[in-house]
Amino acid sequence: MTENQINSNLADETKSFHDQIDEIRSIAEESLHYVKAMYQSKTEGLGKDEPDLKSLVQENLNLSHEIYRLTKKIKNQLLWQKIFGVIKLLIIVVPLVVGSIFLYPYAMQMIETYQQITETAKTGSIIDTSKLSPEMIQNLLKQIKK
Repeated sequence: MTENQINSNLADETKSFHDQIDEIRSIAEESLHYVKAMYQSKTEGLGKDEPDLKSLVQENLNLSHEIYRLTKKIKNQLLWQKIFGVIKLLIIVVPLVVGSIFLYPYAMQMIETYQQITETAKTGSIIDTSKLSPEMIQNLLKQIKK
């Protein structure tokens, strides 16, 4: 596999993260294959396949550089995913917390008003007569007559 083929295969942005990892894994396996071939050729006979060994080392070096570049790219991608994950969480949680803190008094007033309305509907009168004393009733009657 040539360097241009590797670049075109791995630079494809439509591939998922797992597909890119699989591509890197296959490149690493191919690189390991070349290292094994170099080791075997070295142990079988020194100096026999000198040009072939140099080409294998060069190809191995190119693949290693490509793996390093892709690893940096994936690391950068993961960092940005973490950052945007935290930002998304803050965008959701902060307004909920701030809203609950500032809207709590208004919610309590609304609940009290609702309870007063339901009590009024149950008793059928606007004035709570259980809290009125006879003197208060007399004062009210005097004020109405005036």
